[in-house]
Amino acid sequence: MLISDLIESTVQQMNNTLEVISFGAVVNNVQQVKFCCDKWLRLYDSVYVDGNLTSVSGYLEDGSVLLDSINPNQEINFNSVVTIQIPIFMDGNLTTVQWEWHKLSLDERAKLPFIWLVAPTPETVNNLDTGVGKTSDLTMWFVHWSDWGKLNADRQSEAVRPLMALKEEFIATVDRLTHIYEGYDGYSQKDFPKMGTETPQGVDKTLFGTTLSAIEMKMSVRIFARYCEKC
Repeated sequence: MLISDLIESTVQQMNNTLEVISFGAVVNNVQQVKFCCDKWLRLYDSVYVDGNLTSVSGYLEDGSVLLDSINPNQEINFNSVVTIQIPIFMDGNLTTVQWEWHKLSLDERAKLPFIWLVAPTPETVNNLDTGVGKTSDLTMWFVHWSDWGKLNADRQSEAVRPLMALKEEFIATVDRLTHIYEGYDGYSQKDFPKMGTETPQGVDKTLFGTTLSAIEMKMSVRIFARYCEKC
């Protein structure tokens, strides 16, 4: 199995459910709802409520959000299934991903955020008698659009913090898939309110022809042999 296949499968198994902890009445098709954790909600500004796409019109100081176009007969309650989208997954080197990303859609919002596994991925194949088939040295980027014309605090609030939550959910998924991953020895991360070409003076050029923010994460994961061996 290619490491890109395994990482893409891991991304698709991330927990994208939001737990409702309080809610108000629907007023003019708008409902105030508070979730236990917003996770990466701000990257989409929309959720699926029982399968129906619903937009977010505002974020309140107490942590609640305002959801638009809620039918009074389908208002959110504690039994509602509320989910966020899972980002696009991409793998390859910078040139490949740049080209494929631009080909995905003319609508920039339709292809953001995305999770990028940088290729090539160095891998060490172990003696299968150990039970661990290989160790894969991952470099991953969690990427979203940001407004470089705003203050750094705005970029951190609107992109970097929710991207960090997205990264943390990926780590939690690796921890949860104990039948696949034997483990890892920590990881390193860097936040980029501006994702671009770095110079001593800072970032002065975009990488994808648009202004982006990102979290870079590097970790070595140990994968059990049965997921590496040939059938």
